[in-house]
Amino acid sequence: MTREPAHQAQRSSQQMLISILANTADGIVVVDEFAQIQEWNLAQVRITGITQPEALGEPLFEVLFRLTPPEKRTIGAYIKTKERISEFLLHGKASGLDGPVETEIVRTDGTRRVVENLYFPIRQNGEMRAGCITRDISERKGLENARLESVQTREEFLSRASHSLRSPLQGLLGNLEMLKSKEGLSDVEREAALERAVRSAHRLAGLIQGLTETAGFQTSVELDLEEVDIKRIIEDALEALKGLAAGKGVPVAYAPEAVARPVRADRSRLVQVLRGLLGNAIRASEAGSPVLVTSAAQVGEVTVQVIDHGPGIPSGSEPELFGQVLMPGEEGPGTGGPGLYLLKKIIEAHGGRMGVQSQLGVGSTFYFSLPAAGEG
Repeated sequence: MTREPAHQAQRSSQQMLISILANTADGIVVVDEFAQIQEWNLAQVRITGITQPEALGEPLFEVLFRLTPPEKRTIGAYIKTKERISEFLLHGKASGLDGPVETEIVRTDGTRRVVENLYFPIRQNGEMRAGCITRDISERKGLENARLESVQTREEFLSRASHSLRSPLQGLLGNLEMLKSKEGLSDVEREAALERAVRSAHRLAGLIQGLTETAGFQTSVELDLEEVDIKRIIEDALEALKGLAAGKGVPVAYAPEAVARPVRADRSRLVQVLRGLLGNAIRASEAGSPVLVTSAAQVGEVTVQVIDHGPGIPSGSEPELFGQVLMPGEEGPGTGGPGLYLLKKIIEAHGGRMGVQSQLGVGSTFYFSLPAAGEG
């Protein structure tokens, strides 16, 4: 068996290297001692959008600067990139390039990607050169960010829920401790403490029910969509809250749209949203102060408004308001339940939007819009 001549072995090795560079999924860049790009493989073209003719022979720092997001494309950033690459070519290492470097780039088509660059030194004929492996990690970063957002949302959810539950729980425990002592309490005082404990327990039960429903909606959004008449939905919600409105002495009126437009929605969920908004409006109103519900068809959508003349809310408090996991309600059976956080999520799950307009001392208008049937 004869040994392959040295030049043939070298040619085979070069062909193998060319094949590897052409077929690897990672981008590969090689620069000479002057930082000019000598190798820019097809994967690098695919990742950045910069073609081989556009890259070869160009200084690496010039090409990297072109990929920098516009808001970060400063003279300082340009100089820093150039200095780091020059330092790497001199010493085989540089500050900030001694491990995987994660950065955001803007491709030539304007799309943004997150990449990870790993630089490594190459010595050839006594000269220091450099190579770089580029990996597109956009999908991985997207999953990481989604997981982080999920954790943050869950922590905020639990924090808000525990805050809402604390007050009725403390009231219940306080009254039970008073009843347990049995000392210094008249029959009237004992009866009053028992009544307060029962109200706190009902309030707590309502809040827990609302918390359970909100948590379930977060993990699994299932809607039974059908074409529904928004007028009938509003009337159902008004009927359900007739007793609360009468007890508060708050008149509630409905001004329906002139031309009815059906929406595609989950009937029970939509009633839940309207009951929540109406219940809040009634509780915020003084006796004799009216609450008005309106519905109107607009271009491609139907908008419902719940208008009260209560105390209003401070400007800028909308994010906190719609972050309410539970609405405390009043002590007594059937109070409490899901807060504006869930109601807004339900509307958004339908492809709609919810908001509020309010003025302190004048009142609030909570509204939501849903795509009209056949328009979504």
